[in-house]
Amino acid sequence: RRVHGIERRKTALKIFDNFRNEVEFRNLLTIFCLIVKHHSLEKMNKTKEEFITLCRTAVNDVNSPSHSELYDFLVNCFVRADTHFDGKVHLEQLDSLIEEAAALPRHYGFAPSNEQMFANEAQRKKSRAEMFKQMDGYKDGFITLDGWIKFSMIHIAGKVESNLPKDYMLATPDKVSQAEFISFIKKTHDKSTPEYKQLYFF
Repeated sequence: RRVHGIERRKTALKIFDNFRNEVEFRNLLTIFCLIVKHHSLEKMNKTKEEFITLCRTAVNDVNSPSHSELYDFLVNCFVRADTHFDGKVHLEQLDSLIEEAAALPRHYGFAPSNEQMFANEAQRKKSRAEMFKQMDGYKDGFITLDGWIKFSMIHIAGKVESNLPKDYMLATPDKVSQAEFISFIKKTHDKSTPEYKQLYFF
Protein backbone atom coordinates (compact mmCIF):
# COMPACT_ATOMS: atom_id res chain seq x y z
CA ARG A 1 0.00 0.00 0.00
CA ARG A 2 2.88 2.34 0.82
CA VAL A 3 4.41 1.72 -2.60
CA HIS A 4 1.08 2.46 -4.28
CA GLY A 5 0.78 5.69 -2.30
CA ILE A 6 4.23 6.82 -3.41
CA GLU A 7 3.39 6.03 -7.03
CA ARG A 8 0.16 8.00 -6.80
CA ARG A 9 2.04 11.01 -5.46
CA LYS A 10 4.59 10.72 -8.27
CA THR A 11 1.76 10.61 -10.81
CA ALA A 12 0.11 13.65 -9.25
CA LEU A 13 3.39 15.58 -9.41
CA LYS A 14 3.82 14.66 -13.08
CA ILE A 15 0.31 15.95 -13.79
CA PHE A 16 1.06 19.17 -11.92
CA ASP A 17 4.29 19.65 -13.92
CA ASN A 18 2.19 19.86 -17.09
CA PHE A 19 0.68 23.11 -15.84
CA ARG A 20 2.46 26.46 -15.79
CA ASN A 21 1.54 27.22 -12.18
CA GLU A 22 -0.75 26.40 -9.29
CA VAL A 23 -3.53 28.64 -10.65
CA GLU A 24 -3.92 26.48 -13.78
CA PHE A 25 -3.85 23.34 -11.68
CA ARG A 26 -6.58 24.69 -9.41
CA ASN A 27 -8.62 25.68 -12.47
CA LEU A 28 -8.61 22.09 -13.67
CA LEU A 29 -9.53 20.83 -10.21
CA THR A 30 -12.48 23.25 -10.16
CA ILE A 31 -13.65 21.90 -13.51
CA PHE A 32 -13.27 18.32 -12.33
CA CYS A 33 -15.29 18.94 -9.17
CA LEU A 34 -18.12 20.51 -11.17
CA ILE A 35 -18.22 17.60 -13.58
CA VAL A 36 -18.67 15.25 -10.64
CA LYS A 37 -21.72 17.26 -9.52
CA HIS A 38 -24.38 16.10 -11.99
CA HIS A 39 -26.74 19.02 -11.42
CA SER A 40 -24.03 21.54 -12.19
CA LEU A 41 -23.91 20.40 -15.80
CA GLU A 42 -27.47 21.49 -16.47
CA LYS A 43 -27.80 24.61 -18.58
CA MET A 44 -29.21 27.74 -17.00
CA ASN A 45 -32.99 27.82 -17.21
CA LYS A 46 -34.54 31.10 -16.04
CA THR A 47 -37.54 33.28 -16.71
CA LYS A 48 -36.76 36.79 -17.90
CA GLU A 49 -37.36 38.26 -14.45
CA GLU A 50 -35.29 35.56 -12.73
CA PHE A 51 -32.45 36.14 -15.17
CA ILE A 52 -32.44 39.89 -14.54
CA THR A 53 -32.45 39.39 -10.77
CA LEU A 54 -29.70 36.79 -10.99
CA CYS A 55 -27.39 39.03 -13.01
CA ARG A 56 -27.97 42.10 -10.86
CA THR A 57 -27.40 40.26 -7.61
CA ALA A 58 -24.40 38.32 -8.93
CA VAL A 59 -22.66 41.50 -10.03
CA ASN A 60 -23.45 43.50 -6.89
CA ASP A 61 -22.77 40.81 -4.27
CA VAL A 62 -19.90 38.38 -4.87
CA ASN A 63 -20.86 36.46 -1.73
CA SER A 64 -24.42 35.80 -2.89
CA PRO A 65 -25.87 32.48 -4.10
CA SER A 66 -26.58 34.27 -7.40
CA HIS A 67 -22.88 34.98 -7.91
CA SER A 68 -22.08 31.32 -7.21
CA GLU A 69 -24.76 30.21 -9.67
CA LEU A 70 -23.49 32.52 -12.38
CA TYR A 71 -19.92 31.39 -11.72
CA ASP A 72 -20.94 27.73 -11.98
CA PHE A 73 -22.79 28.42 -15.22
CA LEU A 74 -19.74 30.08 -16.76
CA VAL A 75 -17.56 27.17 -15.66
CA ASN A 76 -20.01 24.73 -17.23
CA CYS A 77 -19.87 26.62 -20.52
CA PHE A 78 -16.08 26.37 -20.38
CA VAL A 79 -16.19 22.65 -19.61
CA ARG A 80 -18.40 21.92 -22.61
CA ALA A 81 -16.23 24.03 -24.93
CA ASP A 82 -13.07 22.26 -23.70
CA THR A 83 -13.34 19.35 -26.14
CA HIS A 84 -9.74 18.29 -25.53
CA PHE A 85 -10.40 17.89 -21.79
CA ASP A 86 -7.20 19.68 -20.81
CA GLY A 87 -8.54 22.81 -19.10
CA LYS A 88 -7.87 24.96 -22.17
CA VAL A 89 -10.10 26.53 -24.81
CA HIS A 90 -8.51 27.41 -28.16
CA LEU A 91 -9.68 29.91 -30.75
CA GLU A 92 -11.53 27.30 -32.79
CA GLN A 93 -13.55 26.37 -29.68
CA LEU A 94 -14.41 29.95 -28.71
CA ASP A 95 -17.56 30.12 -30.82
CA SER A 96 -19.31 27.32 -28.95
CA LEU A 97 -18.27 28.90 -25.64
CA ILE A 98 -19.64 32.33 -26.55
CA GLU A 99 -22.79 31.01 -28.17
CA GLU A 100 -23.82 28.98 -25.14
CA ALA A 101 -23.11 31.80 -22.69
CA ALA A 102 -25.05 34.28 -24.85
CA ALA A 103 -28.08 32.07 -25.51
CA LEU A 104 -30.22 33.18 -22.55
CA PRO A 105 -29.46 36.93 -22.80
CA ARG A 106 -30.29 36.75 -26.51
CA HIS A 107 -33.49 34.86 -25.83
CA TYR A 108 -34.76 37.76 -23.72
CA GLY A 109 -33.45 40.49 -26.02
CA PHE A 110 -30.52 41.63 -23.86
CA ALA A 111 -27.85 40.64 -26.39
CA PRO A 112 -27.84 40.99 -30.19
CA SER A 113 -27.69 38.01 -32.54
CA ASN A 114 -24.66 37.37 -34.74
CA GLU A 115 -26.65 38.64 -37.72
CA GLN A 116 -27.28 41.93 -35.93
CA MET A 117 -23.68 42.36 -34.80
CA PHE A 118 -21.73 41.30 -37.88
CA ALA A 119 -22.15 42.15 -41.55
CA ASN A 120 -20.41 38.96 -42.67
CA GLU A 121 -18.50 35.90 -41.47
CA ALA A 122 -15.10 37.58 -41.81
CA GLN A 123 -16.18 40.38 -39.50
CA ARG A 124 -17.48 37.90 -36.94
CA LYS A 125 -14.22 35.91 -36.96
CA LYS A 126 -12.17 39.09 -36.56
CA SER A 127 -14.26 40.18 -33.60
CA ARG A 128 -13.98 36.76 -31.92
CA ALA A 129 -10.21 36.76 -32.46
CA GLU A 130 -9.96 40.13 -30.69
CA MET A 131 -12.10 38.81 -27.86
CA PHE A 132 -9.86 35.75 -27.62
CA LYS A 133 -6.78 37.96 -27.22
CA GLN A 134 -8.40 39.75 -24.30
CA MET A 135 -9.03 36.45 -22.51
CA ASP A 136 -5.62 34.96 -23.32
CA GLY A 137 -3.76 36.99 -20.72
CA TYR A 138 -0.51 35.02 -21.02
CA LYS A 139 -0.58 35.02 -24.84
CA ASP A 140 -0.26 31.24 -24.88
CA GLY A 141 -2.75 30.61 -27.68
CA PHE A 142 -5.45 29.28 -25.37
CA ILE A 143 -7.89 30.49 -22.72
CA THR A 144 -7.77 29.27 -19.15
CA LEU A 145 -10.81 29.03 -16.90
CA ASP A 146 -9.52 32.01 -14.91
CA GLY A 147 -9.21 34.16 -18.03
CA TRP A 148 -12.72 33.24 -19.17
CA ILE A 149 -14.30 33.96 -15.78
CA LYS A 150 -12.57 37.33 -15.37
CA PHE A 151 -13.52 38.46 -18.87
CA SER A 152 -17.13 37.30 -18.50
CA MET A 153 -17.74 38.89 -15.11
CA ILE A 154 -16.46 42.27 -16.33
CA HIS A 155 -18.52 41.94 -19.51
CA ILE A 156 -21.69 41.00 -17.61
CA ALA A 157 -21.23 43.87 -15.14
CA GLY A 158 -21.12 46.28 -18.06
CA LYS A 159 -24.25 44.77 -19.61
CA VAL A 160 -26.14 44.94 -16.31
CA GLU A 161 -25.41 48.66 -16.24
CA SER A 162 -26.26 49.37 -19.89
CA ASN A 163 -28.68 46.72 -21.20
CA LEU A 164 -30.94 45.61 -18.36
CA PRO A 165 -34.01 47.59 -17.27
CA LYS A 166 -33.32 50.22 -14.63
CA ASP A 167 -33.05 48.75 -11.13
CA TYR A 168 -35.46 50.77 -9.01
CA MET A 169 -35.06 48.63 -5.91
CA LEU A 170 -31.30 48.74 -5.41
CA ALA A 171 -30.29 51.85 -7.35
CA THR A 172 -28.62 54.76 -5.58
CA PRO A 173 -30.27 58.24 -5.52
CA ASP A 174 -28.00 59.45 -8.33
CA LYS A 175 -29.43 56.72 -10.59
CA VAL A 176 -33.13 56.91 -9.63
CA SER A 177 -34.85 60.11 -8.55
CA GLN A 178 -37.55 60.28 -5.91
CA ALA A 179 -40.17 60.96 -8.57
CA GLU A 180 -39.04 57.95 -10.61
CA PHE A 181 -39.18 55.69 -7.57
CA ILE A 182 -42.69 56.87 -6.63
CA SER A 183 -43.84 56.30 -10.21
CA PHE A 184 -42.31 52.83 -10.10
CA ILE A 185 -44.12 51.93 -6.86
CA LYS A 186 -47.46 53.11 -8.24
CA LYS A 187 -47.07 50.86 -11.27
CA THR A 188 -46.43 47.83 -9.06
CA HIS A 189 -50.13 47.87 -8.09
CA ASP A 190 -50.84 46.30 -11.48
CA LYS A 191 -49.65 42.68 -11.55
CA SER A 192 -49.34 42.69 -15.33
CA THR A 193 -46.59 45.35 -15.34
CA PRO A 194 -42.81 44.81 -15.51
CA GLU A 195 -42.59 46.95 -12.38
CA TYR A 196 -44.70 44.49 -10.40
CA LYS A 197 -42.51 41.61 -11.56
CA GLN A 198 -39.34 43.46 -10.59
CA LEU A 199 -40.72 44.06 -7.10
CA TYR A 200 -41.94 40.47 -6.85
CA PHE A 201 -38.55 38.98 -7.72
CA PHE A 202 -36.76 41.47 -5.48
